Amino acid sequence: MQWYLKAADKDESNSMNAIGLLYKQGKGVNQDYQQAMQWFLKGADKNNHEAIYNIGIMYKDGLGVAKDYTKAKEWLKKANHYKPASDALEELERL
Repeated sequence: MQWYLKAADKDESNSMNAIGLLYKQGKGVNQDYQQAMQWFLKGADKNNHEAIYNIGIMYKDGLGVAKDYTKAKEWLKKANHYKPASDALEELERL
């Protein structure tokens, strides 16, 4: 975690996303969906498509936020260059 934090302090968006994933999954830290969302948002501010995708998934699954398919679709569309986002968006469209 400490190396991710050092990289995030230098505006490295992949590290911001990685920290978000650690919080989401509870790996090495207590699971905290709200903290995960904050890190994903920081990565999204740097246009990290994986972080943008993860925000969409948080809304889709209602993790740390109210479940909201409309917001999930909005975020997943922003990450359309990231293949898992396209797949998740297709899944949401079928619901």
